[in-house]
Amino acid sequence: MDYLPAERNRGITIQSAAITFPWRDYQMNLIDTPGHADFTFEVERSLRVLDGAVVILDAVAGVEAQTEKVWKQADRRSLPRIIFVNKMDRTGANFGKTVVEVAATLQCRPLVLQIPIFASDDRFHRCLACSRGFGGISFPNWTRDVVNAYLDTEDAAKIPAALIKSSIRKACLKGSVIPVLLGASFRNIAVQPLLDAVTNLSSITTGCLDYSCSSERSATRDCCSKIQLPWPSRSIDIPPPVFTVTLETSTPTELKALDVALDNLLREDPSLRLSYDEESGQTLLSGNG
Repeated sequence: MDYLPAERNRGITIQSAAITFPWRDYQMNLIDTPGHADFTFEVERSLRVLDGAVVILDAVAGVEAQTEKVWKQADRRSLPRIIFVNKMDRTGANFGKTVVEVAATLQCRPLVLQIPIFASDDRFHRCLACSRGFGGISFPNWTRDVVNAYLDTEDAAKIPAALIKSSIRKACLKGSVIPVLLGASFRNIAVQPLLDAVTNLSSITTGCLDYSCSSERSATRDCCSKIQLPWPSRSIDIPPPVFTVTLETSTPTELKALDVALDNLLREDPSLRLSYDEESGQTLLSGNG
């Protein structure tokens, strides 16, 4: 989904991008956000319209510093989350260590739904769903129906799968557990179970939104302000700028074009700040990357 030249050259996501695609009986609306700290405001803007988030971790690196920051952003929005431990095919991948880091660093209760299966040469081959999906979660975190079903039979294998799935979904939406899945997306291993988990375990609210605008000078937020959203509008906490640049024109005739360009930028990106230095007579533009 990275389409900007700078994104392709650097191999990172700079600007959030959205794509819609069908999966099973659902329409998936995916927003890909940057993972680099310099572009964290893109994450903040995207979180306002999400039903849930898939937090992708590197199976080698585990929980990184920016992971903690994004996790806190999602905490403030009370977003349901699923963790996908990616790159299990890389040398040094350690699923168990990553799950331990998730619990200790992110201060949450991971619910392991899959375990890795390795070939005879110790290379990651596929994943296997955990038996009944319990993943070591104690009974207080299950619904009363699941507890009663277990007490009736005293055999976890006899609890209906639909009842367990419903219980996991409720716990995920409440944030009391975080489902954890794994795979190797570059090799298309276990991506499909992840999509199933998104539709089965997270909140799905698909509205019919009209983004059309008649004016050529309309900004994104002008169009979105006309949309009747199915969720309440939430404000954005704009972080302080991390850089400041000086803007100058080569000739006086270019000043008008610069003013128009700045007007469009400021309307599109509320994190940008324009100021004027009285002492130097310079125009300063500050932002978050």
